Amino acid sequence: IDTDKTFTTSGCTGEASINSQTSSSITTASGGSVELVSGTGLTLTVPTSFAASDANFQIKQLEKTAVINTTSSPTDYSRIGDHIYDLKALTDVSTTLSSFNSALTVQIAYSAGDVSGIKESSLRIYRWNGSSWQQLTGCTLGTPARTVSCPTSVFSVFALFGQAESSTSSTTSSTQTPGCGDTAPGPKAPWLYGAISQGENE
Repeated sequence: IDTDKTFTTSGCTGEASINSQTSSSITTASGGSVELVSGTGLTLTVPTSFAASDANFQIKQLEKTAVINTTSSPTDYSRIGDHIYDLKALTDVSTTLSSFNSALTVQIAYSAGDVSGIKESSLRIYRWNGSSWQQLTGCTLGTPARTVSCPTSVFSVFALFGQAESSTSSTTSSTQTPGCGDTAPGPKAPWLYGAISQGENE
């Protein structure tokens, strides 16, 4: 009797190949976690009562170029390292859980090399909703651990993005157009007086 209940889905975004993957069966009674981490990577924490039935949770790290060529990146953001992951939960070979009764936690761990030239405080996890990247909310940035953690109740493709250091700096022109808020003239500025002519018959 074959007791291996592991099954892998295909059809990744952009027909991307899978660089690495892992899976774990998690019960609603106990919850659990699954991670695809080798120094850096993704950890998924699943609470109890996440759905009506147990599920097999899969994490697949996707080939970055194929995904970004299909989806592009969020405006003013750049992809961070190889952190693009497809997350799925399946109750059997043909049934996929796409949403959950309570939020799961997605945590991405990155390296110092991943964020070279990137402002760390700008790091965000985005989820591809099928037509655009949607930024996750309620996230926390862990330093110096170099992690970003976000809750999510919906699965799809997740990626880590950040803004370049130069994109957040502001430049001030040395030539300014005078306006109403400019400083008043200094004490050496001339005062203008009007001459009053008096008539003879006053």
